[in-house]
Order: sequence, then structure tokens, then C-alpha cells
Amino acid sequence: MRTVVLRDPETRQCLMREHIEGVARSIIEDRSGDEVFARYLTLMGGVRRYSVANRCLISWQAPDSRLVASRSAFDRMAAQQGHGGRQFTSRKGRRWTQHVTIAAGAKAVWIWGPTRRTRTEVVTDPETGAEMEQVVSRIGFVPVDVWAIEAVRYVDTGGTRRGPRLRAARRG
Repeated sequence: MRTVVLRDPETRQCLMREHIEGVARSIIEDRSGDEVFARYLTLMGGVRRYSVANRCLISWQAPDSRLVASRSAFDRMAAQQGHGGRQFTSRKGRRWTQHVTIAAGAKAVWIWGPTRRTRTEVVTDPETGAEMEQVVSRIGFVPVDVWAIEAVRYVDTGGTRRGPRLRAARRG
């Protein structure tokens, strides 16, 4: 691979297009790594914008899944597809609509999710000696559960994204 650094946008765009087409040709024409590349494409088709480490975790925990995402992401997808939802109200009066549920007995796939935590610290200026409050942001990682699409059920129809509900999943 070569790095393209040019000031002229048209030339840069042309060279980048040639570079991308060359990479695509090498992928299509190289048959030596078909099995590995096919596995990679299968894995990439079943994940939604996750890091490489999380993709590895997903492939180890749900290797046969077509898609893995959070329940809220599946809920947004169902709403965009036009599925009806069911209204819920919390004890504190908060209301929300839920379009999907997770099948009973389904196991979550665990990945690492980033969280940003902020804390206010008092910092002393070394020159003036004045104390100032400074907001410090730290990124940490916590385990997050995501679900395989095979475990997701529509609230209005009771079916999966493709085809009727699986009977074996209901018994489990």
C-alpha cells in the first residue's frame, strides 16, 4: 500500500479510486485465503460497527448468528420497518414503547462497551497558586450484553425478523 498525500483534490480522488480498485481486484483475484476471507465476511455481516476485539468475542459466542446488536438497536430497526409496539409505564411514571422482546432462555453475547465518566477535580495553578475546577474525562470499558437476531421477537407479530417464531425457543 502506498500513502497518497496531494494538495489537488481531483488528483487525490483519482489516485484514491485507483488504489481502492486495486485492493478490490487483489481481494477478488487472490484465491489463497478464500476460507479465511469467507469467515471474515460472515463475521462482518453479523456485527454492527464493533471493534476488532468485540468482533472476536461475538464470533466466539455466536458464530452462526446472522446479526448481533443491542435490544435497543433491534427496537429501532423494528420501528423503522413499521412494526407496532407495546406501551410500558415504569413505577415512576416514565413511558416507553417497545417493539421487540428477547426470547425466553436466550443467552446474551457479552462485549466490551466504552463509557465516558467525568469528574471535577480541583487543580492548583503552579504560577499563581490559584485553585481552579477542571472537568476530567476518563473512558472505561464495561461488559455490555448484545443479542443474536435469532433471539429477538417482534411484539406485534411474535415472529423473528425472518419467518415465524421458532417453537423450540418458546419451550426453552
